[in-house]
Amino acid sequence: MKHRVSVVIPTFNRAAFVAEAVSSVLAQSVQPHEVIVVDDCSTDDTPDVLQRFGSRIQVLRPSANSERGAARNLGARESTGEILAFLDSDDRWNPKKLALQAPLAALGPCVTGYELIDRDGIVSGARMPSPQQQGLVMLENCFFGSASSLMLPRDVFERVGGYQTDRALQGSEDWILLARLHRSGYLVRVLSDLAVQYRIHQGASTRDAANLERSMWSACGWLARNLPSEDSVDAARRARTASALARAFAASGAWPQALRWAGAAFRAGGWPGLWRAITGIAWAPSASELEG
Repeated sequence: MKHRVSVVIPTFNRAAFVAEAVSSVLAQSVQPHEVIVVDDCSTDDTPDVLQRFGSRIQVLRPSANSERGAARNLGARESTGEILAFLDSDDRWNPKKLALQAPLAALGPCVTGYELIDRDGIVSGARMPSPQQQGLVMLENCFFGSASSLMLPRDVFERVGGYQTDRALQGSEDWILLARLHRSGYLVRVLSDLAVQYRIHQGASTRDAANLERSMWSACGWLARNLPSEDSVDAARRARTASALARAFAASGAWPQALRWAGAAFRAGGWPGLWRAITGIAWAPSASELEG
């Protein structure tokens, strides 16, 4: 590979999945320059699982749990490649991801399409972000709800400050990074291949409506303060976020909270905001459907 790719995998108590994540990187048709796993003070069998890979990976262990944004930043600081790629430890890569994406990532930030898999790794669907959604990233995380898809030059990552480390933002730190890239004038390219397998399971933080409520609403506030937009954009972001939270709570069966966030969508976005929330609630999958 012309450019050296450093792969950073943050993990915390993912003994059931982390071996699959690491193996999917080591099985790439073109090998990365290095694989750095940041074990964020796991209390399960994750350290034992990682030990099986020996010298094929580098394992970093901070002295205290720092959450995924800080863990990714630590891995990036310790890496030596010109291109950074990230993989969450409950996801997997398809074998040609690096070969296909690295040439684009050498030019700037790049994301891919992704397959949805359940806890057992069975594919249940696929999604493809659109290049036409560039501007929408200020309103919602329209490219991909996981850092597992993103690859970008190291100097670009450092220029925009890496991932946010505030604990209140964890779960939306990838959205904020994309928004900062957009505001800094970087075009986020989209590779039209299903290069990532994004795992949906009940233990994932994105399946926890209360966690989404904290992180997404905190992200709305952070974006309004640090990347200010026109009032109409801020209101539209709040309306879209409230609608997404109404859907998340409906999926978990928490109807009072779902209705409360539908009301917030109406207050921020009027009738269009309420309609988005109602249709989201109507199509919200149940917890068992999310589990697959």
